[in-house]
Amino acid sequence: MTQNLNSDSAANPMATLKQGLAYEVDDIVKLELTAEQMLQDEARLVFDYMANDARDWWGDVKGGVRGWELAAGDLLLSAADPTSVEWQLGQWWSEKPYLYHQIK
Repeated sequence: MTQNLNSDSAANPMATLKQGLAYEVDDIVKLELTAEQMLQDEARLVFDYMANDARDWWGDVKGGVRGWELAAGDLLLSAADPTSVEWQLGQWWSEKPYLYHQIK
């Protein structure tokens, strides 16, 4: 087989050049496809990290806002008139609750 290759390459240098060029182009295409796949994998990894960080960040923000909401609600309830709060919590109003909100 090697003897056949040597005799072909000596007889036809253009065929050898074409074959070598085809191998070289094939290797370059494989390298380019591998690099493209690596880039896609890297982009997917970065996206997953960012999505995870965004979920964690949003959870922290929601947890912080929830605490502030509860604190503000407690502050407002402590400043409210306890009588009207008791009326509302106990639902002691009559059939016409709008009467309690009239300004006299």
